[in-house]
Amino acid sequence: IIVDQTITVGEVQRKLEKLTEKDQLIEQIFLFDIFQGAPLTAGKKSLSFRIVYRSETKTLKEKKILKHHQNISRNLIKEFDADLPAGTTV
Repeated sequence: IIVDQTITVGEVQRKLEKLTEKDQLIEQIFLFDIFQGAPLTAGKKSLSFRIVYRSETKTLKEKKILKHHQNISRNLIKEFDADLPAGTTV
């Protein structure tokens, strides 16, 4: 997700945790990369989080996970007036 440099990783991580606290399919969320510089617009940074989905009772289908992931992305975009990297859709 691409946000203003003034937005902290902690703010985004807290929102992610709040969005997913009741989602039993999410096992883990962690930041794995922060990027600043070209080709991003000045004053922006890219935060990359990994979300691990898992079910102890069934095999997860890509369609179901995609729906969860899109919902999370939409909420983050709205909350932080953010963008997604070029070529990424929600």
